[in-house]
Amino acid sequence: MAIFSGLQLMTSYFFLPETLPRERRTSMRPAAVLRNYSAVLRSQPFWLLTLALSCNFIGFFLYVSAAPIFVVQYLELSKAEFGWLFIPATTGIIFGAYLAGKLAKRFTPLTAVSYGYLIMAGATVLNVVYNAFLPPVLPWVILPVALYTVGMSFVTPTITLLTLDLFPSARGMAASLQGFVQTMVMTLASGLVAPLVADSGLAMALTVFCFLGARCLAWFCYTRLNR
Repeated sequence: MAIFSGLQLMTSYFFLPETLPRERRTSMRPAAVLRNYSAVLRSQPFWLLTLALSCNFIGFFLYVSAAPIFVVQYLELSKAEFGWLFIPATTGIIFGAYLAGKLAKRFTPLTAVSYGYLIMAGATVLNVVYNAFLPPVLPWVILPVALYTVGMSFVTPTITLLTLDLFPSARGMAASLQGFVQTMVMTLASGLVAPLVADSGLAMALTVFCFLGARCLAWFCYTRLNR
């Protein structure tokens, strides 16, 4: 990975010229870079959108990080049957991304996110109800997770673009900071939350439900702030 990263760095430096005219380029002087970082980190809309996006991913990443226990112990599958979780979920991600691309010009950003959240909310409620009253039978126990990833993938491009549009002259920095915060939030959720709920389908579903509330609150505050 270090060698590959080094090759990427050299290739980008020598063969990927800057496309912006000189007067529109961002200064790489430490003081200017710090000012840009400060502007992004002090932005309330940035934090609201980033937390909304992070909580969206936690709903799926919780199952990814808990997979060894959830698949083998709770679903009682073998080590060769992890595909029962990952293939439907990945299919949902691909289908959600396809829908986002096909419908991008038909919906406003707020409408697109609203529809995506409706899909995730329906999947989350279905997941809670199923795990509360029915045994973990395949494929039904996995279908709510797959449906959730459709909504998750559907809203991701819109929320990401809304975040980048906050900083027209520093989109790369905004994207990197958003990715960093999202990774840290998912890492903490994986390390602190997943081990506590991985052996119970209902506990997993209720945890995703709680994060659904958190992301809806973040999105609501963002929309109120930008009226």
